[in-house]
Amino acid sequence: MSDCWDCGDGGTGRWNGVDDVEVYDGGTRLCVHFIGEVPALADAEQPDGLTPQEVQISGGVRIRDIRVLRLETPTPEEGEEPCLEVFVDRCGDFSEYELCLRKRRPVAERDDGATEWGPYPGFDPRYGCGRFGFRLDCEPDVDCATCGCGSGCPCQRAGGCDGSCGCSAAVVEVGAPPVDYLAKDYESFRRLMFDRLAQTLPEWTERHEADLGVVMVELMAYAADDLSYYEDAVATEAYLGTARRRVSVKRHARLVGYDLHEGVNARTWVSVETADDVGPLDAAELAFVTAVPGLRLQPGAVLGADDLRAQPTASYEQFEIVAGALASGPTVRFRGANSSIEIFTWEGKECSLPVGATRATLVDSTPPDGIGLAPGDVVIFEEIVSPLTGAPADADPRHRHAVRLTRVRRPYDDQALVEVEWAREDALPFVLCLTAELPAPDCRRITGLSVVRGNVLPVDHGRTTDDPPWDPIGITETVADCGCVGSIPEVIDVAEAISPALAGSPLTFSSGAGVGPASGFAAQDPRGALPAVAVTLRPPDGSPDAPTLWTPRRHLLDSDDSDRGFVVEIDDDGVARLRFGDGILGAKPAAGWRGSARYRLGNGPGGNVGAESIRHLVMLSGSLTGTALTVRNPLPGTGGVAPEPVEEARLLAPYAFRAERRRAVTAADYAELAGRHPGVQRAAAELSWTGSWYEARVGIDPAGTETADPSLLSEIAAYLERYRRMGHDLAVVPARSVPLDIELSVCVEPHHLRGDVRERLIEVFGPHGSFDPDRLTFGMPVRVSRLLSDAQAIPGVESVVVTRLQRLFEPPAGEIDAGLLPIGPMEIARLDADPSLPENGRIAFTIGGGR
Repeated sequence: MSDCWDCGDGGTGRWNGVDDVEVYDGGTRLCVHFIGEVPALADAEQPDGLTPQEVQISGGVRIRDIRVLRLETPTPEEGEEPCLEVFVDRCGDFSEYELCLRKRRPVAERDDGATEWGPYPGFDPRYGCGRFGFRLDCEPDVDCATCGCGSGCPCQRAGGCDGSCGCSAAVVEVGAPPVDYLAKDYESFRRLMFDRLAQTLPEWTERHEADLGVVMVELMAYAADDLSYYEDAVATEAYLGTARRRVSVKRHARLVGYDLHEGVNARTWVSVETADDVGPLDAAELAFVTAVPGLRLQPGAVLGADDLRAQPTASYEQFEIVAGALASGPTVRFRGANSSIEIFTWEGKECSLPVGATRATLVDSTPPDGIGLAPGDVVIFEEIVSPLTGAPADADPRHRHAVRLTRVRRPYDDQALVEVEWAREDALPFVLCLTAELPAPDCRRITGLSVVRGNVLPVDHGRTTDDPPWDPIGITETVADCGCVGSIPEVIDVAEAISPALAGSPLTFSSGAGVGPASGFAAQDPRGALPAVAVTLRPPDGSPDAPTLWTPRRHLLDSDDSDRGFVVEIDDDGVARLRFGDGILGAKPAAGWRGSARYRLGNGPGGNVGAESIRHLVMLSGSLTGTALTVRNPLPGTGGVAPEPVEEARLLAPYAFRAERRRAVTAADYAELAGRHPGVQRAAAELSWTGSWYEARVGIDPAGTETADPSLLSEIAAYLERYRRMGHDLAVVPARSVPLDIELSVCVEPHHLRGDVRERLIEVFGPHGSFDPDRLTFGMPVRVSRLLSDAQAIPGVESVVVTRLQRLFEPPAGEIDAGLLPIGPMEIARLDADPSLPENGRIAFTIGGGR
């Protein structure tokens, strides 16, 4: 703990002090520099100023009691610092001296007028003195009997002198050792040292390995070799082009905006078939494994954690539930009715779900509880019987497709039917046959070609494990800070920096919970993936503090001193090390705390298992008896990506900033960056001069709608702020809609009904046809040729003429003659064709002919 002192400055904090002392004129003139201003000297106008008696010099071995003769404060020359010149009566010896400024003051304990020397007023007591030496230019081993103060002396006790100091022996001058830049290893350093010793100590010729001098030389050569290797390694790792360690390349690449990724784990869907209802079960306690070579199990057997403990982990692959992707929350329930659900065929002879289907009708075989499907659940459509041969063995394994339900309803109260719908992203990519008629001569009608699998769980590759607790975090130093006299010192234990390594590898990396459409569940971004590891720090025994949870981050550059995050760095051997914050960028773990890590192992393409590879359910804790659960993965594991090679990052990183735009300078830059937002279909921008600076106006065309929500505009403005050029104002506005006024004259063929053609025209040119908001965007003109081709494609239309094409409520401007209606770069054409809202665009049809 540091000493406390009296606040002699009155609490202003503007203390002065002695900075350093320089010696001139053979040691008879001292120049004292101060931290603040040079103290004023005593004179007639300022009798309380500094006097020679208040500048005291102490110390010395042979020469003591040096007196101060006078003080001066000369005007400094340009570029020099002001100082106090102190003239003394003689020069001191080779020992250390101390110059102090003191002032007489009354003794506090006495009232008889006695005084004592105390700190000079306005000076910090810690810096009231300065230590110096009179003979700094004479080495301790130099015989300077005749040397003057402040001058060098060539005399040497070992080698004599040149006669200038009263010596007669000749001086042996040894030059500076040569710098051999080729000496980089142990042997060259050893040879260099022996060559130097042969020059400086010619009488020592011993070279036997047991000699103490030879041992010392070899020890120093070893130390030099180790230091040389360290210097070479530092120089090598300092540049992206020469760095060899994976951690070094990753750090260099991050400086240019390129993230060297560590891969991601694979994902798939697991279907559980059971005859009875099971659950609810804790999702965190369930795991699924592929076939275990060392175990012979009955179909549907449920394993326990002890069953796998004796098996090599490399002999099987383990998958666990992605908890964030479960619609049911942290629990799982398996329903017997969901194992295989029939698809209703409406008595069709050859019924199927077409390509692009987004809904189906299912048969509920167990009312009233039903099949237990809800929005957010995932089901798998699977072909189980071949429509060509009627044999289950010939079913096409490619006809399996997972969808996430968006709507579940019962359309009829008197029938056990359930209608389900799913998003367009999960639309059926193939024709799924439900019933079929075998070719002649069999001509037999077969049903139940395909079913729906429920009890589907999202799983990803990796197994959870725990490391033993680390040792308590050590203390590097204890810092105590005390204020004025009487205050309580604050003692702080400075914790050492820790970088613990995880015992297992490879560490699992994943990105996103996969809560959207099922088609994007396995699509992960390796560069945005985070490691599956969490650290718990526990305080020392008896501490009232609670344990804290620390989570992984991609980097700590945007963290403050309270963010409990850490960065995982993978070295060349695949070992993961955790790097915590330093108390400025990220919180620093406190001294004395103990940490423990819980993480997952399993990453890369090792989890890309084939369909039907996952065989068993594992209860990580507890047991499940009395029921058989058939576990399978109808779809293969996909999405597992290996860590990026260092060579690839070294090649691509220097050009990464050119591949992805990170700054907005032109209007096109603003439009491109705004278009990256997931809620934007397309964006446009323009730079407008305000008279003093430019304003970037960004128009937004939202996806799936015509009106941009104000919250979306605010979100995009905040998103673009990081890219905005300095000096540009930013305004994010909705797109300017251009309502259209169109009229078509249509001639119908004689054998078609005019009413049917009108209905088809309304459908084609309605808000879900040619003028769908998602089909129109900024600057897209309305062409006469497109109107004619869309209308002419309708069955029964003989001819079409565009009789009116203009902006609503505006006079025509020759659009029909020009063949198009131009739309500005910040405008979007609009035609809702809604009679209730004619201001949003209207279209009229004049129909003739037909019947």
